[in-house]
Amino acid sequence: MKIVKLGYSRSPWRLVTDDGREMCTDVRDDAGQIIASGHPICAETKAEMVDWVLSRLGWYVEHARAGLVPVVHFPETKIYVETA
Repeated sequence: MKIVKLGYSRSPWRLVTDDGREMCTDVRDDAGQIIASGHPICAETKAEMVDWVLSRLGWYVEHARAGLVPVVHFPETKIYVETA
């Protein structure tokens, strides 16, 4: 994975795979319900993207310790990749 700046006018910083595919996630409300699926992982600044990645890393570690296997979703191919 890497953080790159793409040519978007809004939220140009994206999390992508080594082969350039944009990574996506589900957007959830405060109750945990999915309100948008396949939303690109993006930010206005690189610092915001680094903060997001670091916060997610902690989330993945917590879930892995609980025996859960988080996944990364690539909506264009319908592929789910295990991350733990």
